[in-house]
Amino acid sequence: MDLFATCSVPASSGRGRRKAARGVLEVDDDLAFPGEFTPAPIRLLRNNGNGTFTDTTAEARLPIAAHAIAIVPTDFDNRRDIDLLVVNRGGPPMLLQNVRDGTFRDVANETGLNEVKGSSSVAAGDVNKDGYTDFFFGRVDAAGLFAISDGKEKFKMVPAPSGTEFVGASQFLDYDNDGLLDCVLLTAKGLRVLRNVSNNWIDVTETAVGASASVPGISFSAGDIDNDGDTDLVVLSPEGNVSVLRNDGGNKNNSLRIALTGKVSNRNGIGTKVETRAG
Repeated sequence: MDLFATCSVPASSGRGRRKAARGVLEVDDDLAFPGEFTPAPIRLLRNNGNGTFTDTTAEARLPIAAHAIAIVPTDFDNRRDIDLLVVNRGGPPMLLQNVRDGTFRDVANETGLNEVKGSSSVAAGDVNKDGYTDFFFGRVDAAGLFAISDGKEKFKMVPAPSGTEFVGASQFLDYDNDGLLDCVLLTAKGLRVLRNVSNNWIDVTETAVGASASVPGISFSAGDIDNDGDTDLVVLSPEGNVSVLRNDGGNKNNSLRIALTGKVSNRNGIGTKVETRAG
């Protein structure tokens, strides 16, 4: 397994540039993030198979730095390789297409993702069941955006419903096990649940999470923690407290559990695509 790494700002940036005055280091608090902060380096580390890595960033023709807040490895063009979506704070994302010769090419402009500005989170999944990856972009001061793939390496931007501003975390998951990926958002006002009804999104926050909608959080994880066939949520508060939201309705519909084991390549089968049909 190789490693692709970056972050928002280098550790040396701290809270801003430090300036010397009469022998005393002072923090300049007037700098605005991210524009006035130094971008963080991007690194692609190739696994040598012997416990060491080699920096292949330059060979792969990757950008050297970014204000990255999220990285999504996904085969957006269905060419059976790993592409990289890098979400930047304060600018459009980079969609690094795997050229299959050891290099990557940024195709954000060609695909239409350059329209996305001011991202604060991202989710990836096939929301319309056409076999291609779609995205949701949370934004800092505007409603979120769905980027729906047309299957021809272009994305159509679809605004999310109102009330999806200031999204700090987002995930696609099928909370009601109806076969369509829904969208769960963690906003400044708490959780929001958008139900996927094939060609539209309905805000079902009140019925899906009720009073838990106001639970403050900075991040959340999703998974079937009680092994009953539906997806539960674990929310981390700004104070470090953890809230567990158990799903008590999604398992009314059937679910399928699959254990992947790599026979030739990676042990966990990472990157595998599974397609199931019923009825």
